[in-house]
Amino acid sequence: MKQKLLTVLGNIKLYSSYYFAIVSILGAMWGAFAMYDNWRDSNKILQNNVNQIMNTQKVQSKTDSIILVQQTQMRTQLNEIQSTSSSLQSSYVKYISNDRTLTKQDFLKYMEGLSFDTKKNELIDQTGSIVFPLSIPSLLPNYDEGMSTVSK
Repeated sequence: MKQKLLTVLGNIKLYSSYYFAIVSILGAMWGAFAMYDNWRDSNKILQNNVNQIMNTQKVQSKTDSIILVQQTQMRTQLNEIQSTSSSLQSSYVKYISNDRTLTKQDFLKYMEGLSFDTKKNELIDQTGSIVFPLSIPSLLPNYDEGMSTVSK
């Protein structure tokens, strides 16, 4: 009976070692597959983030192009306004200088209203505080033409 008991205990020991070996191998395989799955998910998240960044950069480059087109248009318009203002100012100076009833004080007060404050305009250009109305880019004049010339 002692012999039988030792044989049964030996068999239990043998089978338990097989069982724990199989459980250990399965646990290691499960850990490896879990690690691979986590790595694959991280790569998918990274790819999604890269795609989002690329799409954002495309939108930003379009916005930058629109800003450049608007800045060019605004400079052109500002130059036209300044040239018109200077020509009007010289015309008014010629006309008013011939008026004998106008006093020097009235003339200076009138001329002060005509001139632009160029230092203020330069500060606006330096600080970049000019805000462009970009809420609806498709409503901008020459939107498609500006995009094709700036992006090339």
